[in-house]
Formats: sequence, C-alpha cells, structure tokens
Amino acid sequence: MKTMVMGSLNIDHVYRVAHFTQPGVTVRSCALDTVCGGKGLNQSIAIQNGGTDVLLAGCVGKADSDQLFALLHSKGVDTHLIARKDLPTGHTVIQVNDAGENSILLCGGANDAVDDALIDRALAELNPADLLVMQNEIAQMPSLMTKAHAKGIRLVFNASPLESMPDSLPLDKVDLFFLNEHEAKVLARTEAHVESALLRQYPEAKFVITCGARGAAVVAHSRQRLWADALKVLAVDTTGAGDTFLGYFVSRMASGSTDEECLRYATQAAALCVQRHGAAPAIPLLAEVKRALAGQQMSTELNA
Repeated sequence: MKTMVMGSLNIDHVYRVAHFTQPGVTVRSCALDTVCGGKGLNQSIAIQNGGTDVLLAGCVGKADSDQLFALLHSKGVDTHLIARKDLPTGHTVIQVNDAGENSILLCGGANDAVDDALIDRALAELNPADLLVMQNEIAQMPSLMTKAHAKGIRLVFNASPLESMPDSLPLDKVDLFFLNEHEAKVLARTEAHVESALLRQYPEAKFVITCGARGAAVVAHSRQRLWADALKVLAVDTTGAGDTFLGYFVSRMASGSTDEECLRYATQAAALCVQRHGAAPAIPLLAEVKRALAGQQMSTELNA
C-alpha cells in the first residue's frame, strides 16, 4: 500500500512577537526565522518520520525552492512528483506570540498552479485502497478528489485552512476527515451537537477532531467514540502541531495500527512538536515518540 500527500509547499517567514499585531498598530518582532513549510510538506515529513514511506506531489517555484528539496531529501520523502513552475513558491507570514500561539497569513504562489496534468500523473502511481492525503491549500481540489475516488483510492482530507463551507468540494467522497473544532462546526453547519451532525451528513466517513489543549476525538458510525487528552507540556510554538498530529496518525494507520494506537502516537508526537520552535524542524522522529511513550508507561506503572 502506498501513501501520498498532494498539497502545499511554502517558505515560512516566522516572526516572534510579544503579542499579535492589530489594525493600525506596529509591533516589533524580536526574532525572524525563514524555514520550510506548507501543510503538504509538513504532513509528508510527519508521515515519513512516523515510519511510513510517502510520496509528495505539488508545485513550487523554479527559482526559490532548493531549500525545500534539500529538506525533503534529507527526510527521505519521495519528491519526483513535485513540479517546478515559473512562479514564486508559496509563502506564509507567521506571527508566534509568547504563549506559543500563531497567526498565519498565506500566499498561495505556485500552489495555485496545480493542474489536471499533475493530478493525473500523481494518481497514475496509486492503486485502489492506497492513501491520498490532501489539504485545502492547493488548486483543483474538486478534480483531485473526484478522480482519486473514482480510482478507489482512500481519501484523507485535512480541511484547513477553512473560512467557509467549501460547497465546490465533493466531500461525500472523503473517507477520513481531520478537523479542528472550528472546521468541524463549519462543515457540520451548526454550533451544537457537531459530531452527530457530521455523521448524519457524511455517514460513511470517519472524523478525527482536534480540540487544542484539551485533546482529540475519533468519531465514526462504525465504532465507539474515542478520546485522548492532550499531554500537559510547556508549549513554545504550536505552528506545526496539527500537521504533526495528522502525519503520525496516518503513518500509524498505514502500518496497520488500531485507532487507539494511532491516537496515542499522534498525541505524543504533537506534544513533542509544540515544545520546539518552527513547523517542519519541530516534527519529532519515531524513536523520540516511542521513548516518550515508554516513559509515560513507566511513570504510570510506578504510580499504579
């Protein structure tokens, strides 16, 4: 079984600030880092770090993407489906405050150049029951979902960024959704009984819903609701936490783990990520996650 991510690749400009800027207010940054990012890139690295080989498909600029390829190659991600375009690579401006929270401004750049030719070339390498992970940061998403579903590929959709209900997307074709609380409410079209509403609208799908510092749930008609508390750690930067969580969940899923195991690994990986600065550079290795989980188990046994 193959696992592919088709998504965004960005150059992130990360500014450390005491507090987020407001309209008409200038805020001095105490530090600036320029790093590799994009949800497609971050999630592919998290999947690879989690122990599953992954292919990444997408678009970057010809002139400004060398550092992206260098990072991906160093992590072992297959990049032969990344197309170079005569456009700037997508980029973000990220504010990170003293509480570790982030505020992100996104410019699509080459991510908006994904076309049917690239989609067809990428999907030709997948077979029925293979995994395709997607986000909401590239062009031609309706075509990608429709074609992949027609081929019997299992669709994993991270509905981020999401400002309003994406009516153009054939969401009934998605097998597994990754949503934060806000995205779950938008897709459910309600503020109350959100999980029940999602299951009524998409009865064949499974949902992983992240609830920030509280934890995460796995919800589906076919199983009892699962919940995992978030680990209590000192967060310094939450920028890549969601991508790390998704990547580890998918990586463990691809290896045949149960939902309980997927949730446990994803929760631990995200906890390690938020204790580090940056997005892609903060994604932990599988050995680190296993050591942390073993330490938790030992602590539990000693306190039992």
